[in-house]
Amino acid sequence: MQNYTLIADISSVFVFLWLTYKVACIGLATPGRCRLLRALLSELQHQSVKMAAELERLAGQIREGRTADPIAALRLLPEGKSESAAAGMPAEYRPASLLHRIVTARLAGEAERAWDEYRYWLRRISFGWSAQLAFGKQAKEFGLLYTVIGALLAFAHLSQVSKPFEVFGALSLAMVTTIVGLLLSLLVSHFLVQQFCSQYRELQIESERIVLDVLRRAGRVPAPLGRKREKAARRKRSAAAERQTPSPIPGHGATPIVLYASMPHDGNGGARCVQK
Repeated sequence: MQNYTLIADISSVFVFLWLTYKVACIGLATPGRCRLLRALLSELQHQSVKMAAELERLAGQIREGRTADPIAALRLLPEGKSESAAAGMPAEYRPASLLHRIVTARLAGEAERAWDEYRYWLRRISFGWSAQLAFGKQAKEFGLLYTVIGALLAFAHLSQVSKPFEVFGALSLAMVTTIVGLLLSLLVSHFLVQQFCSQYRELQIESERIVLDVLRRAGRVPAPLGRKREKAARRKRSAAAERQTPSPIPGHGATPIVLYASMPHDGNGGARCVQK
């Protein structure tokens, strides 16, 4: 019985040392990630103002007939001093590049692709917080697992000894692992839910407002004159094709339309329908 208790003690030590290491890594990385989220939000707000001015410039060029392709005329905004670049974030995930891709998709008439770009960016900067939050759940579950193991060992030992107080060695495993699991779970919840998740939620709400505003401004950019003429010609061709489409002839693959007239007498005092 002592061998089983020793094996359970050693395995619990290894499991909770690994969980403690993961929780420590999360705790050390959380302040830096929160600072990066705040920097991204500040950059996104700054870049949205620049993008609004760029869309106004683009709309003026289209009205004056100086550009026929607004997508090619859309310039990539300069980043300036970027904390996201200093943090090593890839260029395609920085706010300037994000807004450029969103507006490009909107000008091409692909609003769904614009939202896909935004949603993917949100997932990219979340650092997999939902997966990291699972470490708290794992610590709690391992604590409960070793609680059951310790209790079983204690009762098995109790059936073999004449002194019941000798059972406390196995019960200590149950109590210690439960306490450690709950402490690790609380630490993960504090670091992720209270700090990172609140900052991430603030960024999500504010960035969605910014993206909606940018999409609304991009929707106000007038289409070039050549594109308007193409759309008008396309509508005329479709209308002409509809007028030239022959009506279906009964007996030639079309179902004839049968009309009925209501007659007030059918022999039983009710209305009777006859074919016209």
